[in-house]
Amino acid sequence: MPTTEEQLLHAASECIRQQGIRRTTIEEVARVAGVSRGTVYRYWPTKEALVAAAFSRATAEFVQESVAVIDAEHTLIDRIVANANLVRTYVPDQALLGLDETEPETVALLLTRDLPLLMVPWIELWVPYLEAARDAGEVRADLDVRRAAEWLLRVLVTTVTTPAVTVDLDDPDDLAAFLRAHLVAGLA
Repeated sequence: MPTTEEQLLHAASECIRQQGIRRTTIEEVARVAGVSRGTVYRYWPTKEALVAAAFSRATAEFVQESVAVIDAEHTLIDRIVANANLVRTYVPDQALLGLDETEPETVALLLTRDLPLLMVPWIELWVPYLEAARDAGEVRADLDVRRAAEWLLRVLVTTVTTPAVTVDLDDPDDLAAFLRAHLVAGLA
């Protein structure tokens, strides 16, 4: 059975997904969770804190999904390609809680001003894979894996959030070919 905190975060995520951040209220989150407003306030003193917690939870869930996808592959490029396809399909609805539909301007802020907060778990996710690739000789021996992880994340975020000109991002094979041709060269 989920904890009260988990129930509240789930309710907040659902409210944000359905109505956006601006129209989501503490009262609505409490109603959806089946608790009082006071219960919500015991966990988060403000709506902003609740929203931040909902996004942190969504990011953590994405990292968990990514681990499963990445671990199924054996080379760095295969791991990157698999994760890129997950990012392309998962992030807009799940990690961004559907805000690309309800509040695209908020997504722009999340992916610019607030991106460093969302990046930390993703960077931590990629560091061991980049270290393993370095140890296996897939990338250069002097690679700064933390900086490379940030660069990789920035490439993946850009892939999802900007329209493509020469690659069909909805075609997993075309996306894979694009990444294979250009991405690992930046790490080699």
